[in-house]
Amino acid sequence: MIGRGAIARLALLAVLCLALLLPGIDAVPPVDRDESRFAQAARQMLESGDFIDIRFRDEPRHNKPVGIYWLQSAAAAIFGADRIGAYRLPSVLGTVLAVLATYLLGAAAFSRGVGAAAALILCAALAIAVEARQARADAALLGCIALAQLALARIHLDARGAVAAGRVPWWAVLWGATACGVLIKGPVALLVPAATIATLALLERGRDRDWVWRLRPLPGLVLLAAIVAPWLIAISIQSDGAFWAASLGRDFGGKIVAGQESHGAPPGYHTLLLAATFWPGALAVGPALLALWPRRREPAVALLFAWILPVWAIFEAVPTKLPHYVMPAFPALALLVAAGVAGSDMVAPGRWGRALAAVLRALAAVAAVAIPGAMLGLALWLAPGVAAIAALAAACAAAAGWLVFQAQRRRSLPQLGAGALAAALASGLTIAIVLPRAEALWV
Repeated sequence: MIGRGAIARLALLAVLCLALLLPGIDAVPPVDRDESRFAQAARQMLESGDFIDIRFRDEPRHNKPVGIYWLQSAAAAIFGADRIGAYRLPSVLGTVLAVLATYLLGAAAFSRGVGAAAALILCAALAIAVEARQARADAALLGCIALAQLALARIHLDARGAVAAGRVPWWAVLWGATACGVLIKGPVALLVPAATIATLALLERGRDRDWVWRLRPLPGLVLLAAIVAPWLIAISIQSDGAFWAASLGRDFGGKIVAGQESHGAPPGYHTLLLAATFWPGALAVGPALLALWPRRREPAVALLFAWILPVWAIFEAVPTKLPHYVMPAFPALALLVAAGVAGSDMVAPGRWGRALAAVLRALAAVAAVAIPGAMLGLALWLAPGVAAIAALAAACAAAAGWLVFQAQRRRSLPQLGAGALAAALASGLTIAIVLPRAEALWV
């Protein structure tokens, strides 16, 4: 069972995340057509009382399952249907869930310090800070995936003797969280744990795989079906099968076959954008990968690589790309960074390892200067009336980069956490104060 101390730490972390993510949730107008359509469809669901079908104006909206609309309509019923912030609240709560799951996994697999630093790095990541304030499905999905991966990790690490077995029925958590993710955004919620399991089997060649049966696949699939099937049956009957054609055919299948809605990009897109999307943790990703790869047969480290590598490869291969698509790998990246800072030299052995680490650090140094500079320049151009706030946000971003570099050099988890807090403050100031006053952006 979770003790009082652990509950207190989780509560403190949740409050801190809310304090970092809630500013700006109501200040910025709807950012793009997807956000507006999600919010409008959820509002119509609330007004009509039809919680089976999903409609945008007079047209069916069947490209995503119903889960996110249930969450958004519930939030709108409580906090007001006329506030865009109400429809964004499930994204905030999904992000908080992902942060808490990251902390619990890090604390179990490594140490409380690693878990806390990784949780803060995840919360501060630029893509997370943006998606947490969007009325879309991705942040809520991330919460479900992180919880499912926490359960998968506990089962695997328990079997390897790396953590003490607990009383929590982790198999039910795994399948229940996966089912909720399927209701929110479809098959991708199944893809992440399935790819992790398959990659673990490859990385642990020569070791027994009996732990897979601890996942309870047959009872788990029954639980998943019990959660997902009622709505799927209802929408299939109500839409006369049109939901399947739109969701799996046009939306999911279309993204796999070709770049959908002008969002196509070649492989390497997500890797090139990592310096921005995973800022400031991206500054330490390269050295951490090099440093921890020799330890890949350790159960906890193997789990992180088995989580990151297939997810990254799949989304790099899919033609349709948006910056936030790789967020399901971010909790593992955050843990990798924190574990690298805590227990490694952050430089791989050998001449080539040291040379590659030097190149990666040089690229990170460029990003550490370029990102705060770009933030300041863009803010001064779009919102000159809040130049002082923009300068403060840029200074916080620069401080975040410096603190992460210092954390690597000194193996200091507190400095890593401080860098994450500085980055989160920079994002909060920009989103809550600067962007709402960037009148050129808002038609």
